[in-house]
Amino acid sequence: MIKPDDVFDEKLTLRHSGDFGGEPERLWFAWYYKPDNSGLPPALPEDETDPSGSGWVFFDEGPGMIDITIEGAGKLTLSDNWFIVHYYYGDQPGDDLGIAYPALVTQHEDPLGPNYWSQWAGAPGGETAQLAPGWIKRVVADLNPLDARVKDFRNFAVNIDVSMVTQLGQRYEGDIALSGAPENLNSLGLIEAYETVVDRARDFSIDAAPPTDYGPVNNAILNGATRIGDFYTLLGNEAYADTQDPTIGFDTRGGELGAMVSSIFAFQNQLSSLLEEELTLLRGRDDSMSTTRAPPIYNRLVWNFTQADGELAYVQTYNISDKNESGVVDELDAKILYPQGHGDAWGHYLTAMKV
Repeated sequence: MIKPDDVFDEKLTLRHSGDFGGEPERLWFAWYYKPDNSGLPPALPEDETDPSGSGWVFFDEGPGMIDITIEGAGKLTLSDNWFIVHYYYGDQPGDDLGIAYPALVTQHEDPLGPNYWSQWAGAPGGETAQLAPGWIKRVVADLNPLDARVKDFRNFAVNIDVSMVTQLGQRYEGDIALSGAPENLNSLGLIEAYETVVDRARDFSIDAAPPTDYGPVNNAILNGATRIGDFYTLLGNEAYADTQDPTIGFDTRGGELGAMVSSIFAFQNQLSSLLEEELTLLRGRDDSMSTTRAPPIYNRLVWNFTQADGELAYVQTYNISDKNESGVVDELDAKILYPQGHGDAWGHYLTAMKV
């Protein structure tokens, strides 16, 4: 399996590892596939000429076809499939390349008998078929919160954000550019990327005209959607945890700040009391302070840089640092660390269930 360099590239190439003496065009190759419905690799067929009786579907054939490429807006691109290949070598020719190929390989009208078909080739080193993972699964595997987004460490900077909240980014506002450029990969939020990929997959299948109801593709879409749901659950858990521990990290052993600890809180100057802060972190705010329809905050709490006591408490509580290296700590730094603002655990949970 040869994966493309671009994480968003829909193409996938499968290649036979044999060199065939440098002359693969002397052989006729036939490729078959079987949709993945169980996650378990199927064994190679026992019939060396016609595997259709055991559920294998003909894919393509031709002279010298040592590799195939899966691409285009179709079910094979989106779904997981198992592939096998074998080749027909016939009666070796004398001084030309005119091998006695079967007239119709797909119908197995083999004038020389089945003994001129090779055994089936699947996964290297085993007796099972080779998995060709679908597009969504490949994107999820290569673009996730745990692995580096850019593999070329020599020429490009690495995204070193370890905060899951930071990596998830803003909520989905519309399809983003599916570009594999390192600068784009390091800056995009996972929620926006996954939503765009899932929507594109839906356009290819269940939202197409006519719609395609195909089990393996449906599973692939659920694979991406489940992760989006997990992301919003994580945001909800983070907001809920904020309400359970409203304290701020000030030393109370002396000094002016220590005397203020019992009265100041992280979102002071936005909200009237600590109780209101906890309720807002749980359920979101109303529109009495400002609109709840403006992205990326909506009904969540704004990064608290209000030039008062609450700002100091906010910076300490949420560990806001100079993320954009501008020389000052301000709301732009807080926006990088918390792209969707703070709070509304209830709304995040609802979004997770809706997805």
